[in-house]
Amino acid sequence: MNSPTNTRNGNARAIDYSPVVPPEASRVQASVKQIKDEIGKIQKYQDDLEKRQSTEGNVAKALEKFRKDIKQEDEENEKAIEAIKALLEDPEGLRASVTEELKEEIEREMNDIIEAKLAEEVSKSLEQHTSMELQNKLDHIMEQIVLAQRELHNAESRRANCLLRLDQPRAALTPLFKPNEDQACPSFPKSLSALFALDDAAIQNLCVEYGLPVATAPHARDTNMNEFLRYIGVQYQMEPVPGGPSLPVLLRRYG
Repeated sequence: MNSPTNTRNGNARAIDYSPVVPPEASRVQASVKQIKDEIGKIQKYQDDLEKRQSTEGNVAKALEKFRKDIKQEDEENEKAIEAIKALLEDPEGLRASVTEELKEEIEREMNDIIEAKLAEEVSKSLEQHTSMELQNKLDHIMEQIVLAQRELHNAESRRANCLLRLDQPRAALTPLFKPNEDQACPSFPKSLSALFALDDAAIQNLCVEYGLPVATAPHARDTNMNEFLRYIGVQYQMEPVPGGPSLPVLLRRYG
């Protein structure tokens, strides 16, 4: 359907048939918008108020807790003050309490000192005991070594002396160490001829120096000489000869 046109003055103009809003409707719309704006303001105010109330509530709770804590602390302080007052009003009780505390403290300190000292002494004792025990063992071993060396020397000397014969009168005797010493007697004879030429006193002195028994009966020289000959390993013994002095005789088992 074609819209009517106006052809006056040769110009064509379209006619607008859209509905016209009444002035009352515009006012209503403006009022509605204004109301909505006011409602929005009110709602925002309520939200702010609720937030403020919430914050104030938290603050109130915090203040309440603070008051309770202060009250509890005051009560505890009050109890402590009362306890101090009670002690001050009872000097004997105060003295006893302080004395007991000091006694316990002193006992603890003394126990600590005693334990430390005891541990130190035990450590020293163990160290000393171990050192002494080890030293004793070492000393004993050294004594055994020295004794073995002496015995070895004397054994070698006897072995050498047992090979000597009267047809070697100037062959040297090998001296033996004296008992418990590392040296021979200075008067030890140099040879068989020197040995058999010793008088009674000299042979007695050698027996004494080497810890041998000493005879004093008649013919003691022969007895003491034979004792010394056996000790040093010489394979001769003195035998009496009728009508004359004793003579050295080679033992038969060695002949």
